[in-house]
Amino acid sequence: MSSNTRAVIRAKLGHKIVLAAIATACLTGLLIFVLTRFSNRKPFQKVMCDSSKIKNPESCSCPSGETQSSNGNCVQTFGGSCEKSIDCEDNLVCHSGKCICRLLDQKYSKGKNFCISRIGGPCIGSFGCPELSFCKKFVFQEYGMCQCNGGFLVSPEGHCEGSYLQSCSSLVPCDSISGLACIDGFCRCQNFGWFDEGRRVCLGLVGSTCDLSLKEESSCVENAECLRQHPKLPPTCTCKQGFSVDATYTCEEWSKK
Repeated sequence: MSSNTRAVIRAKLGHKIVLAAIATACLTGLLIFVLTRFSNRKPFQKVMCDSSKIKNPESCSCPSGETQSSNGNCVQTFGGSCEKSIDCEDNLVCHSGKCICRLLDQKYSKGKNFCISRIGGPCIGSFGCPELSFCKKFVFQEYGMCQCNGGFLVSPEGHCEGSYLQSCSSLVPCDSISGLACIDGFCRCQNFGWFDEGRRVCLGLVGSTCDLSLKEESSCVENAECLRQHPKLPPTCTCKQGFSVDATYTCEEWSKK
C-alpha cells in the first residue's frame, strides 16, 4: 500500500471520528436539557397547557388574567384584550379591543363572574340580577326582567334597598330616596317623622324641624305646615289653623275633639 493511499485512509478515519464526537456531544447536550427540564416536574403540578385547550384540569391551568369558558377554552376576563367576542368570557363581548358587558348599564360582578343588570333590566334564569332581587321570567321563556324582592324598593343606582320597617344591616341598605336609616336593625325615618308610603317620603311630625324651601309639597304630616316661629329659631312642623296636635304628634280638627 502506497504512502498516499494510507494518508487518504487516515484522513477519512479522522473525519468520521470528528463527526462521531460532534454527534455524541449533541446527544449528550440534548439529554442533559431533557433531564434538567423535566426531571423535577411533580405530578399534577399546575402548569400552562401547550395549547389553549384545557385537556387536564388537574395538571393544567389558564394563564394569569384568563379563565375557563364553558367549552373548555382559556378566555379573557372582564377588561381583558380581545379581537372577537369568542376571546371573552361567555357573557362578555369584545368592544374596542376590550372584553366588556353587552349592555352599557350593566356592571360586572367579580364574585359572580357575570354582568349584572339594573332593576328592570334583562336577565336569564337565576343569573344577571343584583342582590335582593330575582329574575321574573316571561311566560314560557327562560329570560325576563329583574325585580326587587318583596319589601324592597329600587334605588337611583338600579339596585334594591329596604323599605320602611324592613330588616336591615351593613349589607342590606335602607331606601335612600325616602331617607330611611338602619336603626336597631330596621329601616326607619332618621328624624322625628312618619313614613308616607304613597309618596315614599318621611314626613315631619308636629314639633320636628322641616324644610321651608319645599314649596309644592310640605315636608310635614297632613294638616301641618312648616313655619318659623321666630327669626332665630329653625322652622318646625306646626298644625294649621283649626287643627291641634294629638297624642300621635299629628294634627286633628278641633271639631273632632
